[in-house]
Amino acid sequence: MRDYEHDLSQVHHHRYRVEEAAAEFKAMRQAPPNSYLPKDIRGAELGYDFWRSRLRITEDILRRYHPDQPRVPAGNSDGGQWTDGGGGFASDRSSPSVDPIKTGATSARPRSNNDLVKPVSDSDQGQRRNLEFNESQKAELRRKIGSGKGAYVESYKYLHQQVQNRLQNPGLSVAERKELEAKEFWLRKAGEINADDPNSQGNFFIRSVTGNGLRFDDKPAGPEKIQGNSNRIGAFVMKDVLETGQMPSMQRIIANDALSVTDEEGRQTLGGWGGSFNYWDMPLSSKPGDTVGDRISNNPSEYEKFISVNARALADTVRKFRLDRYPENSAEAIVQGLNAQVPAKIKLQIIDRALDGINGERGGFAGDPYDIDGYHPRFNDDDNVVGWFSRDKRLKEIDVTDGLKINELNTRYNIRQSKGEFHPWQNAD
Repeated sequence: MRDYEHDLSQVHHHRYRVEEAAAEFKAMRQAPPNSYLPKDIRGAELGYDFWRSRLRITEDILRRYHPDQPRVPAGNSDGGQWTDGGGGFASDRSSPSVDPIKTGATSARPRSNNDLVKPVSDSDQGQRRNLEFNESQKAELRRKIGSGKGAYVESYKYLHQQVQNRLQNPGLSVAERKELEAKEFWLRKAGEINADDPNSQGNFFIRSVTGNGLRFDDKPAGPEKIQGNSNRIGAFVMKDVLETGQMPSMQRIIANDALSVTDEEGRQTLGGWGGSFNYWDMPLSSKPGDTVGDRISNNPSEYEKFISVNARALADTVRKFRLDRYPENSAEAIVQGLNAQVPAKIKLQIIDRALDGINGERGGFAGDPYDIDGYHPRFNDDDNVVGWFSRDKRLKEIDVTDGLKINELNTRYNIRQSKGEFHPWQNAD
């Protein structure tokens, strides 16, 4: 159960930081020419943007988890905003709310990426009758497949058109329409990524996650490797359609996507797979609770990589696309625009880490090794970690005694230390 007072305090804190960052950015913009370096002004702008993104997500958490808590009465300038019920302040400015964020459930049993198996059949998804391809259509799909960069762009467009045509059918059930809309989104984005579309935020973000995920593991991550993995995903999808004569379910598409890049040739892992951000809740097999998010959350190494490389990708995407006249390209808007299934608390961690990386905070995009979710290491005289503690509301130290938790924290500490601000992946182009 979430702590209302803590969540409310986070909203108040973020409102204060938004106002502070806005004032700093405004002062720098209005200062005499050459008072500040352009990179410093840009940094202030990014800071303002990321604080606004933090505020929107914490307000969304408060709205969804504490809908019955007191708010300022309607008719006041602060009407509708949360209050502590005892005369505590509420901001005199509201922030745009964000769409509800789907949260993911995870099971307790950790799994490795080697457990990836193909999901249940399409007949179990109720989609077998939706999109079937005759021999003439399969021959046309074969003709659309090319080679090299963008090898599968035309074939993606062909499948995308078939999905759009099917969506015009007024007799579709709600479940069928939802499945087809998910396919339409995936095929559109897959085409942009395979073409390496320079104007696509989705392409830039996914390629950044892929490249940084490989570099995070000290593996080659050149453009050829990233394009090769994109082509392998396309090959899996087209092979499936041509062999079965039908469009696979989204569950099967995502499992194939993951399979094609996490094997020995793809050399990626789930924590550095671009699809993890979008498809956190997607099942990867018929095992109950076996989702993308489950496997990442239950593997400390993959979880640290996931937060790190997605934070770097988000920061790079905002740097590239956000302009003052295009507020829809803000950090929070990019997160929402990618239809991400990642739970709100993890989105907030990614945004926080992105801002830390931009500002050069301890650990950079890899995170502070001395503060892991509120836990702090104890050291012996040789600077080796010998224990962990947290603090209660009175700042009293509380030792961690759970052996599994200690092992998890030790693993995450070592990763943050080894992948910190001096590791090459943090500064790679």
